Amino acid sequence: MLYTHSYAQNTCTWTGNGTDELASTPENWSDNTAPVAGDAIVLDSSTDKNMTWDLNIPVQSWTQDGYEGVATILTVYSPTEFYVFRINGDCIVNSGTLTHQGSISEEVFRLAMAIGEDLTIGPDGHINADAKGFAPGNGPGGLKTASGGSYGGKGAKGGPCYGSVIEPVNLGSGANMAPGGGAVSLEVTGSSVINGKITANGGDGASSGSGGSILLKSESLAGTGSINADGGRSNQNYPGGGGRVSVVLSGTNATVSGFSGNISTYGGIFANIRGKTGTIYLEDGNDDYGRGELIVDNPDSSPPAYAEGNTALNGITSGIYNFKRITFKNNGILDVSTGGILILTGTEIVTSEPTSGIWIAGGTVITPLNYRIDECFIGISKKNSTFNPAQTFTIGENAKFIIDQPHSMSCRIIVEKTGTITHTPNPHSNDEFYKLSLDLDGTITIDKDGSIDVSNCGFPTTFGPGSHPTDELGGSYGGKAPVGMPCYGSVVNPDNLGSGGRGPISTPGGGAILLNVSGTINNFGSIVANSLGVHRPGSGGTVNITAGNITGPGSIEASATTLPGGYTPAGGGGRVAITLTDKDADIFSYEGKIAAHGAKIRESIGGAGTVYLRNPGESLHEGTLIIDNNGHTGDVTEINSQMQDTHVGKVIIRNKGHLKIEDASLTVSGSWSNHGDFTGADTGSVIFSAPEDSMIQIKGNTVFYSMIARNHGATLEFEAGSITTINSHLELTGSATKNLVLKSGVSDSPWYLTVVPEATCKIEHVNVTDSDASEGVELKAENSTGADQNNKNWEF
Repeated sequence: MLYTHSYAQNTCTWTGNGTDELASTPENWSDNTAPVAGDAIVLDSSTDKNMTWDLNIPVQSWTQDGYEGVATILTVYSPTEFYVFRINGDCIVNSGTLTHQGSISEEVFRLAMAIGEDLTIGPDGHINADAKGFAPGNGPGGLKTASGGSYGGKGAKGGPCYGSVIEPVNLGSGANMAPGGGAVSLEVTGSSVINGKITANGGDGASSGSGGSILLKSESLAGTGSINADGGRSNQNYPGGGGRVSVVLSGTNATVSGFSGNISTYGGIFANIRGKTGTIYLEDGNDDYGRGELIVDNPDSSPPAYAEGNTALNGITSGIYNFKRITFKNNGILDVSTGGILILTGTEIVTSEPTSGIWIAGGTVITPLNYRIDECFIGISKKNSTFNPAQTFTIGENAKFIIDQPHSMSCRIIVEKTGTITHTPNPHSNDEFYKLSLDLDGTITIDKDGSIDVSNCGFPTTFGPGSHPTDELGGSYGGKAPVGMPCYGSVVNPDNLGSGGRGPISTPGGGAILLNVSGTINNFGSIVANSLGVHRPGSGGTVNITAGNITGPGSIEASATTLPGGYTPAGGGGRVAITLTDKDADIFSYEGKIAAHGAKIRESIGGAGTVYLRNPGESLHEGTLIIDNNGHTGDVTEINSQMQDTHVGKVIIRNKGHLKIEDASLTVSGSWSNHGDFTGADTGSVIFSAPEDSMIQIKGNTVFYSMIARNHGATLEFEAGSITTINSHLELTGSATKNLVLKSGVSDSPWYLTVVPEATCKIEHVNVTDSDASEGVELKAENSTGADQNNKNWEF
């Protein structure tokens, strides 16, 4: 590099008559004299020979008019070298090309110009940094494997995004087979008129590079040209992501709207695959620094990607932003990653598609005290993300709050009509990726037609423990699909996804809603984790709520449902668990439906799922288990060896619900009410475990495989007229100091106990009244009382 320190004010015209292309070679200039500081530089029609500007000197002006060659400015990032090319007066590029050197594996070369007066780019002029960025496979967003490069937007299967929205200066990242776009930084003291092009597009290839960066600072901007930092086009499956463009105006009342040309940072394209769009930042003259407009424009409404796969606010670069406006277009999505802080106080959100919005992927989004969204979404995709309006968060019309990872908030949440809280549908995997898990110090109000809804968000078709590996069947979870897989998960504290069915059309299971709310949930809409399939539907999912109280007429449901005309078999119900903590709350006074029904497809009906309800003061294992299949005789609700936490307070079987215990035990510390169906299969036991001096009521006719009650000083009260049958084992024992009391619910009215001959019995320290055991073997009770207490076929 040649440094020159003499100052003159001559016009130097490029002739290219020397043996090289260097500006420092005197023979390449008129009068055979190399330019010195303060000269006016002219490139005209006298030659189209390319030039390499290697002089680290300020010039008076730069004019390209009639010139068709390429002028390469050797500015670099290092501030100790040729950092900025300074032009004291005007820069005019009416023809030909201005560019910088590239591409290599390091961030070395860029085009940086400081223009003291005006910038003019004519219709045939081009400042071109296309494919001048990081070399193939290099840069923060470049990978050596088949992938598109990333920068402002994610390339297809590309690396991470990076860089600044407001002051973008980085090179675009190379794909494994193409370079990224370069970097153009223009600081113009006067006005800019762009009727030609400024571009920093990614390189094309089988996999293509990301767009680069364009930073234009000017007093004003006009023209009809284009400013583009698009991702490169791919001829295979790996287009690059978009770059970053920033236009910052300084003139009083100057607006970017005075420029009627095109500004874009589109991702590259291959067939229907697009890299994701980059960022466009526009700051008017009257805006405070950093308070301009961010535009996220996803061309062709290409399908949105998951978090950190879209347009990056910051990517792997830390930064704090507070825009006056964020405009989303065509499914535009902004990702806020770790280290990124987006302040939405005083920010207008402009969007017309509810598929547009903001993913918080470990970053921070700060809002006003009271904040609402409409026609867009805010999503939580990583733990330790920060989003917490201090007073009220309103999810308005066609808006979604998507919670995919555990998240904590302290505010009041309002879900208005057509607003939804949900999680992302889970991908094709047997792993549980996404669940709606919210810990809220506050309240939730769900308006009519508002919802917390994760229906069809569970395991997809053919995935999940309850999806059959080969046969086309419905999915099981809390309830069993007919001839389907076993049930799984926890009865008292469920947190699993519902399983997908297996069939020709997608039939995912219900997702998972896990809410821990300190205050009241006012539900006038719905809280649902259903499955909904035309054919062989998946199972219902999970609704697990702990709240101070729940009021309202809205439904709470984790059912398997289907549309008319579907193919059999049906899917099983999911699991609902509700715990209330306010002193005077009573879940059994809730007005709305609480259900986990199996699906009904003509004669095929899935088994009911489980509903587990706890009132204040009841411990985890003291709640009420309800098996209810909406009056439809279907498959079973299993307690099996795969189940967890099979210790409950009360059991209610009703409305054609069918509880089956096999290879497992169910411990009951409260009452038993069977007005549905019960099957005690081989090695399936019901253990009644009541505290001393307490009472267990046993209602309905039940055939137990094994019934065990080891209850020192407790009372088992059987419904008068009910029949209890034992097929394998009966154990009724108190203690030497306090008998176990066995009695009828109505004095002098018998309760019936039938023990088959093959069964084994252990009965001691009991006090029996009104028991008729005459239909089975004689029962011998050792160290017991009951000889004169209206009992039949007993020996005391």
